[in-house]
Amino acid sequence: MMKELLVISLFLLGQVADPAAETAKAEAADAVSDAASEAQNNDAVSEEAPATEAVAAADKDGKKKNKRDYSRIIGKKGQLDLLFLADLNGAIAPLSCEEGKKETSYANILGTIAAERGNSLVISAGSLLGPTPMARRFLERGADGAKELAELWGKAKFDYVLPGGYDFYLDPEIFKAYYSEIQAQKIPMFISNIKAKEGKYTGLRSEDGYSMVEQNGLKIALLGIAADKLNSLADKANTEDFTIEKIDDAASELAAKAKDKGADLVIAVVDIDDGNSAPAKTIALARTVADIDLVLAAGYEGGDALAYRIEMNNNAAPIFSAPADGTGFNKLSLEFEGTEEGWKMVRGDSTLIEISPDKTDSTLAGTFDNEVKAYCEEMNKPVSVAAINGEMSAEQFGELIAQSTRHATGSEILIFDSNMVNPEYFPIKGNISQHQLFAGISDNGAVYTAKLKGGEILGLCAVVNEEKAKYGKSGIVIYGADCAAGTINGRAPAGDDRFTVGVAESLASGRKGYMSAFTGRLKVYKPRKSPTPPTMADLTRDHLNDPMYTGKKPVAIDPVKNFPNLARKARWYFYGLGQLSFTDTSVKDEIGYDQALLQRSEQRSLRGLLHLKADGVSSLHLFTAQAILRYSMSSVDAEPYVESEDLMTFSALYRYNGFKEMMPSWFIPLPYAEAVLESEFTKPGETKAADGTITPAPRDYHHLELTATLGVRWKPWTPFEFKIGCGWQKELLDANDPVVFGVETGYTLDLVTLAEVGPFTLMAESNLNIFMSDFVDNPTVKGTWHNKLILNVIGPLGFSVTDDFFFYREKGKDTGFANDVIIGLTVTGKLSGQVF
Repeated sequence: MMKELLVISLFLLGQVADPAAETAKAEAADAVSDAASEAQNNDAVSEEAPATEAVAAADKDGKKKNKRDYSRIIGKKGQLDLLFLADLNGAIAPLSCEEGKKETSYANILGTIAAERGNSLVISAGSLLGPTPMARRFLERGADGAKELAELWGKAKFDYVLPGGYDFYLDPEIFKAYYSEIQAQKIPMFISNIKAKEGKYTGLRSEDGYSMVEQNGLKIALLGIAADKLNSLADKANTEDFTIEKIDDAASELAAKAKDKGADLVIAVVDIDDGNSAPAKTIALARTVADIDLVLAAGYEGGDALAYRIEMNNNAAPIFSAPADGTGFNKLSLEFEGTEEGWKMVRGDSTLIEISPDKTDSTLAGTFDNEVKAYCEEMNKPVSVAAINGEMSAEQFGELIAQSTRHATGSEILIFDSNMVNPEYFPIKGNISQHQLFAGISDNGAVYTAKLKGGEILGLCAVVNEEKAKYGKSGIVIYGADCAAGTINGRAPAGDDRFTVGVAESLASGRKGYMSAFTGRLKVYKPRKSPTPPTMADLTRDHLNDPMYTGKKPVAIDPVKNFPNLARKARWYFYGLGQLSFTDTSVKDEIGYDQALLQRSEQRSLRGLLHLKADGVSSLHLFTAQAILRYSMSSVDAEPYVESEDLMTFSALYRYNGFKEMMPSWFIPLPYAEAVLESEFTKPGETKAADGTITPAPRDYHHLELTATLGVRWKPWTPFEFKIGCGWQKELLDANDPVVFGVETGYTLDLVTLAEVGPFTLMAESNLNIFMSDFVDNPTVKGTWHNKLILNVIGPLGFSVTDDFFFYREKGKDTGFANDVIIGLTVTGKLSGQVF
């Protein structure tokens, strides 16, 4: 008894699914804990049932029934027989090209139904469809394939089918055709807690919200309750016409309605739990919703072959489940007794009926055999002469698909479902066949791309990290991102960096909710010469026919060695800033007032700054080139305009990052080489004052100073680094200026975002550079200190405050300095791109 309880509790706490189910998982653990305590006092578990069993205690007061007169049934007996199938998930037929391999198929399910049905009601819950190769083969035929699938389900003569999540993962046109054919086949397949939006008709809900059937003189209402997060997890195009009503409210209303219409028993068929929450949400429904007499719960991701049976105390409805993936039926033989509160289950026999190849619908089995034969004749051929290097696992196959897709689409990262690769077909050797490429990708489709900010990608990484910490794995894989380290292709991104992201079609549609915030920005990838968007299999096939595999010196297929490491390829960042400020001071004071504001000179000035920068960064190297151009003209007291600032600075930097790649610590030195060329637009000439005084030019050469240094840098954190090096300076156009050798030091704080409030972004940058020479006595020192604050107001448009401080002291002389504080209008822009 307690061992079985422990099995279920460990299972509930160990599965992986949507992180939003954590609360429900805790409830499940509480429910099982309650069950253990209750079991010691009231042994309510049937020891005859072969499925895993547990007991869950009801609320203290039990579930309150609606008041009705049940005097007519008191003491009467009722018998109910059911065959319950959970989550076929597309297990129609194995699509294997191996000789003599015998596996179960939907033909065996029909054979099992024929052998076991008798007087039983046949009910299915959870997805009939799924990403299996055979289901996809039917669906590739479009509306014709949808019709064939509906006809397959019709052969089972189900008394009720509750659709699951995979049943909504269809192309919108096929989705409409599929459910149109379901209705044409008169299959009672609907969801009771759907509410159509005004003016919309989904075709997924019956008129009453339930189906009334009779068995052994009992009138039975079958209603189906879907998960309240179906809208957010399924393809948006297929769920936009309806919403899912609150589970408890819809179930209470419909069950009461069915009882009022004469139903003796109400059976709720539910698909509301996943691998983390099961069976907590189902238990909550059975505990709290009046008028439900029996709950049949679908399987769930991670459930595999587990079936459970939970009998509730205090009149709460008993719960039965069945194995997922069409591996078996739960055959139920239940007895009910009439009481003053309605029919109550007094005996429940539960038998697991495994699907066996020995029970089959021979006609359908022949159809599947012909389907597989035709498929293998077409698809069991190599896609390329390329051969695998050794043996390829499912994980390596997934990386091959991801890398081929990334490089074909120019995506810096690629995101797809962690269940994208079907492990059933691996490992493989030799050539990759069309069959392996088709069947190995569980959910093949087109690729969508978008530009996402670094902060948005790190937000997805946070979800991945949280899921892995809680459940051991995540529902998505992000190729190209190290979520644990917070890097993208070996680089820590700034929050506003933009990256090209490729997303598998299944997730791009909004399925599972991971990419739902970005669906409006994702666009299907379509090469110019392609009439239709290629699938990931198409892109992989193209890659495997590259000359690197088919030329005179072909290489073996290796998902790591065949692709460049993007961390070691440069990613270029382009930055531009333009700043403009204008001053116009007019004064009229012929009267001779002595007010301070009237006692000043008239002046006009126009100042401009242009800063252009390009960074190429990889895990091994950094290349930086930048130009800063400053110019201003001023006029005082209506004098002619003269230059008040004229400076051009060009610099080039190379830094080697390889040591830090080997030992990623901040104190690892980064060798660098840098050259800085400083000049001016025009050589300064003599100036003439209003009184006629002439000031001669300060020098007879055009300023063109070159500084070259070698040294090391340290990077304590991503935007900040400091340096020390040695080098020389030389005025290139001054024949009398000697080469000056010296030491360089300083720091750089790259443009960093300090705060974001609504549309406003506050950014800052700073750098200090000091060059010292003539060390024998009282050295010569030359330095610049630059600080800038930028407040972006509307997109790239904003205001800035800049302080540029220059100081210079020649050996044996006093220090001279200049300080400029500039407040002006700025326009900033950023671009980036990855080299593949």
